[in-house]
Amino acid sequence: MELKASAILSNFSNNVNVLLNLFKQLICLKQLDELVVVVRDKETEEKISKLKEIVENNNLTIKVIVDNSCATVPLKYLKELTNELIYILPDTYTFETKVFHKMYEAIVSDEKIGFIFTSIKNNKIVTKLTSDEKVNYYLCQGELPEILDCYNLGIVKKSLALQTPYQYFAKYFFRHLAEIAKKQSLKYCQLANLRITVENKDNLIRKFTKTYSSDYNKANYYSLTKEPKMSLLDKIFSIKFAHSRYYLCIFNLKIHLKVNKKITFPKNAIECTYIKENLDPTRIEKVCIFAGFTANGTITENNLNYLSVLKGNFDFIVYVADSKATQDTVDSLKQYCDAIIIKRHEEYDFGSYKLGYQLLSKLDVIKNAKKLLLCNDSVDFIGSKENIANLIDLSEKFDAYSLCTATYGFGEKIKKHDYTWIKYPHLQSYFLLLSGTVFKSNYFDQFINSITKLHNKTDIIIKYEMGLTKLLNEHGVKYSSYYPYDDSSIVNPFFMYLNPAYKDAIFIKHSLQKL
Repeated sequence: MELKASAILSNFSNNVNVLLNLFKQLICLKQLDELVVVVRDKETEEKISKLKEIVENNNLTIKVIVDNSCATVPLKYLKELTNELIYILPDTYTFETKVFHKMYEAIVSDEKIGFIFTSIKNNKIVTKLTSDEKVNYYLCQGELPEILDCYNLGIVKKSLALQTPYQYFAKYFFRHLAEIAKKQSLKYCQLANLRITVENKDNLIRKFTKTYSSDYNKANYYSLTKEPKMSLLDKIFSIKFAHSRYYLCIFNLKIHLKVNKKITFPKNAIECTYIKENLDPTRIEKVCIFAGFTANGTITENNLNYLSVLKGNFDFIVYVADSKATQDTVDSLKQYCDAIIIKRHEEYDFGSYKLGYQLLSKLDVIKNAKKLLLCNDSVDFIGSKENIANLIDLSEKFDAYSLCTATYGFGEKIKKHDYTWIKYPHLQSYFLLLSGTVFKSNYFDQFINSITKLHNKTDIIIKYEMGLTKLLNEHGVKYSSYYPYDDSSIVNPFFMYLNPAYKDAIFIKHSLQKL
């Protein structure tokens, strides 16, 4: 039996044309049988009431409420809705009908999903929505809603929504829902790669950034704002922690501090180098350099399983960890690895690739090898030996072959940790297969041996991950990726394919597996 849904729409913009478009789309939703529209004045109520004629014969009941107490979705009316599934609709956006269908299908197919929302972060705002734009709609699981994801479109389970204070504006509503969902081990998802039409982008953003003191205070009480809540004594002197930052307050003067915790390992953790005896480099064709990190001196079962599968497909595996490890961990690694380098070098994964490459060169393995895999533990492997074998077979047509080709990259540096976002297709380095044409070349040898310590992770991506693709382009290297690259996509493909919500996933990106 199809679950029925309700919808609540706040008439924020007073733009009847936008409302008319929304009404036409809502009529097409067979599961929707109840709509509440909240307006700010009688004049708007009269305009909205005229639109009721559109839906008189479509089994959709409409209730118009006049309430000028706030300028956004008045969540206090959620109690009046009769269905468990509720669409939260902003009238500042125009969406395609299939967006609503996608949300509905996803939330009813998985009872663990508490809500789905859209975001400015992973969606493109345009002034006109053209039919020839290619769009892939998909779910980003575990993406925490941004505080400025204002007036989001969403579909929410009423039982979850009723646990939030009604005083919230939509600006903080989804962030608070995420906090509740995490505590209850529920999933929440972002619908990504949408094209969103607005009447006036500049005016829309200006309205978004307006904050009401009552709403801010309520959100601050629940630590949903960027700054933690503070009592009178706290404002005189205190140190608080919220949103990955420490806040030092002296006589109401707030200083934001970001503290990077020093990495520590057990006292019995060691650095070591191991090379299997009786090495015959002439018999080695397929080589793997695995960049890892043994947190707390140990390695996860998933990574051991990953290495065991790689062992079945590669003749020689070098495991390099920018860390220390216990002897038990080293012994576990020896089951699957032909060489092990565990030492602190602080050059991240590319520094580990460099050390592995230098060892392979020293052992004369590079000279005879035909295939080199660079991979790391930033993903969880959930596939099979056959999946890896298939990736190797598919890579034979190319000199460089990765899982994904990222759509965007980092551009000009604005300030310390802030960069422009530019379109820069590049191969991602957590699983990258190279042919001898590339890894035996002088340019690759110079590139990998030039890797040095960089303090900013973004700089590492620009110089080494994006830089490697730039180098391949300069030398006319033929490359591709397993998952399709869509030039019209605005979101990097790993959000779709390395996602727990993707039914045929081989790998899952750690950043998408937060729940």
